[in-house]
Amino acid sequence: MTYEPITPAAIGCAVLVEVGVLYWVVCSEALYLWAKVVPPSGLDGHPPVTFLRPLKRSSPQLAAGIESLIRASAPHDQLIFGVDPDSTAGAICAEARGRFSDREILVVECAPAAAANPKISKLVQMLPYARHEHLLVSDSEALCDAAFVSAFRDEWRTTGADVLTAGYRFVGLATWPQQLDAAAALLTLWPGLAWLRGLGRVRLTLGACTALRRHDLEAAGGWAAFGDDLAEDHQLGRRLAQCGREIRLSRHVMTLASDALSWREYWRHQQRVAVTYRVANPAGFAASILTHALSWSVAFAVAVRASEMRFGFLLFTGAWLVRWWYLAGPAARLLAFPIPRLGRVVLVASFVETACWVLSWFARGVWWGGRWRRVSWRGKLLD
Repeated sequence: MTYEPITPAAIGCAVLVEVGVLYWVVCSEALYLWAKVVPPSGLDGHPPVTFLRPLKRSSPQLAAGIESLIRASAPHDQLIFGVDPDSTAGAICAEARGRFSDREILVVECAPAAAANPKISKLVQMLPYARHEHLLVSDSEALCDAAFVSAFRDEWRTTGADVLTAGYRFVGLATWPQQLDAAAALLTLWPGLAWLRGLGRVRLTLGACTALRRHDLEAAGGWAAFGDDLAEDHQLGRRLAQCGREIRLSRHVMTLASDALSWREYWRHQQRVAVTYRVANPAGFAASILTHALSWSVAFAVAVRASEMRFGFLLFTGAWLVRWWYLAGPAARLLAFPIPRLGRVVLVASFVETACWVLSWFARGVWWGGRWRRVSWRGKLLD
């Protein structure tokens, strides 16, 4: 039998699989070490905080999230909820304000289109009512219990960081689209955060939960400076870093209630996430294709001859097992972020990630807030 060498294309794919697997292993170890860090504590009391929460028209467990945040606050804190006109969120906030008369709760009805970015549009209108220098911004889906808020505030104060921002996990993962959507955070976001933390200086914030001081926000240009940005949290962190502020990634993990997603909504959300990553950091996002080892293992199988398909199968199986066991499995336990059907979810989510990576370079719009929005190449919302 004449030996036929493997094609250069197949060799290239095999090398890329090895690069991706190595990245997963390194990030898994970095995440393990990070999860073992015990944040400093011991200071008594916290400075008063204004909690800013812009609310979407429909969020899962909205009432529970509002109540948990109120209960987690202290009597000297202030809570500001931004709501759309005539939304059910406003009525829920008003009812909660009546039950918690010992808390300072403001409900700000926010006019639409104060900024192209719907979240920033609310924050711009909410900020003038804030009384305190220290601000804590959280997402509409956040479920902040007292233990998380107390530990997060303690970490912010004891570390001396100007800005503290937290990663997140999802709960309520009842359907395949919800599980796949959550897997994107577990498989892509958290390794990236562990990698950034290991490299040193952090230059981004995360929209789920960020604590900062008002004068630092003003130095960065205020919320209005990010009103037409698709990736407003990344741009906020970049501007704060440029102003010399120290940003730290919290050891604590924010819990978010998973949106009820159809298959179409899941796909559109992943497309928006990919475009957001691309406009936030084009060079880094381009390099991230090196980490798509499962997709490269399939490309290897296509590039080799039929007689060598067993090598393609072994490469694919090995890459899948590494991503599942070394990264998704330990990470899910360390972050208290369990995902049902994890092995199958890892498989599907990995290929969706690659498809969205490719399409993001050609996308000129994203689906957000129930409609398509045009986005410039630099990530500016055009309508």
